[in-house]
Parts: sequence; structure tokens; C-alpha cells
Amino acid sequence: MSALLTTLPGILQPGTTSESAYEASKQLLAGWLQPASVAETFTELLTQRYVDTCQWIYHNADFKTWQGNQSQHLWICGKPGAGKSVLAASIIEYLQLENITAYFFCKLADDNQNTLESITRTWLWQVLQRMPHFTKFALANYLNDREIRSGMELVTDTLRRIISQCETTIYLVIDGLDEFFAPICVIVFDLPLSEVEQIIQKLERLVCFGSF
Repeated sequence: MSALLTTLPGILQPGTTSESAYEASKQLLAGWLQPASVAETFTELLTQRYVDTCQWIYHNADFKTWQGNQSQHLWICGKPGAGKSVLAASIIEYLQLENITAYFFCKLADDNQNTLESITRTWLWQVLQRMPHFTKFALANYLNDREIRSGMELVTDTLRRIISQCETTIYLVIDGLDEFFAPICVIVFDLPLSEVEQIIQKLERLVCFGSF
């Protein structure tokens, strides 16, 4: 993080645009956020989709209600192996056509893809990729609050504040909540499960997949 702290003063100068700040700090942002490699999973899942499948979801009443801003959260449950992850990838692809969409695929066997911190870090990274004009805000938030907030708190707060300032809806998709290893969050971040749920619920428009 020393490289980020050394570079930040120049990046945050008044004459620097957020877009140029993003390009200048892309590698440093990746070092700070350490996003999970979920794009590979997303691409792989789309290759597993049969032609003309998954289209039914866009005509589903609950999905229409959720997308029409009448419901903040959409929970999709099903048996293991029913195709939820492929459906999740299809919905992500659909939402990305016209919306800012951040997503995450939980994997129980991957320590970088089964914690709340990894989810929020990856979501913030994806949001900044799609909206680089928030880069200076994110970096300034890091510079100002890094000594008074934990890494988890800082990332979550930055993501929340960007969402609150954004004039467009940000969609968040998380797949595999049954593979979400909540005890890691409880041990490392001292967060009870109720707070873990509250953090996720406060993050804008959310669609979740899992086997329960």
C-alpha cells in the first residue's frame, strides 16, 4: 500500500480528471482491492448455456417486479445442479446491456471467493471499472479514512457512498450464497451474521442465488 500512498497526492491534484486518475492508478487500485477473478467464471458459465435457455426469467412476474424498482431484492433458490449459476450469468449479461452491474460467484473451495470482504472488494472494483469518474472519490476516501477504518469498513463505506451518489441504478448479483463461508467474516472482522446480512441488504438492488 506504500506505493498507493506515495502516488495518491499527484493523482488527486485538482486538475486531474477521475478518468485519468483511474488510468494512472488502475494497478494500484487492483493492489488495494484485490478483486476476485470472477470474470473467468462468468465467461465459462455463459459457454455452458444452451441456446434460447434462461429466457423465461425475463418474463417472470417476480423478476419484472424487482427490475421495475418495486422490490429491492430478488432471491432465487433451487436444488444443487439445477442451473442457478448459468441463470445468474445470463441475468448478468442481460443487465449489463443497459445498466451498471457488479457481480460475484461464491466458491466454497476458494478462499478468495467465499468471504464478505472479497465480495465487496470485487464489487467496488467492478463499479469503478464501469464508472471511472468515481475514482478520485474512492481514492480520497481511502486516503482520508484508512487510519480510522478497517479494510472491510473502508471498502464497504466507499461502495455505499458511490451508490448513494450515483444517478443511475447499480445492480448487484451474487451467486452461490450456500457456498458463502460466513464464519470467516465473523472471525476475521468480528461481525455477527445479522450484520453480515444487513451489509449486503443495504447495497442497492440485489439478486441472490443459492441452495437452501
